[in-house]
Amino acid sequence: MALMLIKIRLLKDLESMQGLLQRKPNATGEERYDYLQEEAMSDILQQRADIVAKDDYKDLIAELKSQVLQLYKMVKEDNRHVWPGIENPNLIRSEFITFLALTGCAAAAPNPRAAKCTSYTIINTRGTGEIQGPSAGFRTMNSQITSQLPGGKIYNTVYLAGYDQNPAQGTQDIIREVNSVLASNPSECFILEGYSQGAAATVNALPQLTGSAGDAVKGVFLIGDPLHKSGLACNVDNNGGTTTKNVNGLEAFGGGGIPQNWISRTLDVCIFGDGVCDTTHGFGINAQHLQYPTDAATQKLGTTFVVKQLSG
Repeated sequence: MALMLIKIRLLKDLESMQGLLQRKPNATGEERYDYLQEEAMSDILQQRADIVAKDDYKDLIAELKSQVLQLYKMVKEDNRHVWPGIENPNLIRSEFITFLALTGCAAAAPNPRAAKCTSYTIINTRGTGEIQGPSAGFRTMNSQITSQLPGGKIYNTVYLAGYDQNPAQGTQDIIREVNSVLASNPSECFILEGYSQGAAATVNALPQLTGSAGDAVKGVFLIGDPLHKSGLACNVDNNGGTTTKNVNGLEAFGGGGIPQNWISRTLDVCIFGDGVCDTTHGFGINAQHLQYPTDAATQKLGTTFVVKQLSG
């Protein structure tokens, strides 16, 4: 996602890149590419320090180098190896957008969000053993959310939440509820919440929520997720930190997990040592896994995230 954002921002920096390239009017395509990478790319990445951590620069530059070289090979058609339209910023912008589309870099759109959600539904999916109704994991934050933002409703996913760990019924109910509400109110916004087995039910619903149904979901908030996968940008601990970013949940191995196009609007919260989502430091359903409902940090994190996602 960070690389995607940099590429989008680069579109706004093409005029300054044009000036740099004009300093090398007679250079070959490869020489101009090297110059652009060394001078322009490093400057732009430094200017965009708010997007990516400094540790990411090396890998990002390496990938951008490869793609910029492809761009030059695409557009240098004559013996002078000059970028067509070098005097025309609009043409340069068009060339670059075409390049992004051809290389698949423009396929992932920015996070779809309405300017503001005046009517929204929070779909709350409880964990194993919780009785049908609202999950204890979200009671406090949902009370705060609906107090801060009018127009909110809570839907409690209908499924067994049994000890056999089969969340399929819950997944189908989440999908059904989204589509059912949208049929009568196409402008409705949704937040998906899931605790433990409920998190698995929610994650499994994501790839099946496409088109308008997917766009209507403005945020996903998970706690104690058994499908928590190491390394995802949406992985945080209960303080919003990274202590559980690089750990796996009980069911994380193999396929599935949070789809790439959902990561930017998801928080997958795992308390350090929770044996369901952090098998590196914990084992099974332990004290940490049961901590979320009464953990002030988790409830504040959820409230802040959801309010932001719904506020546009």
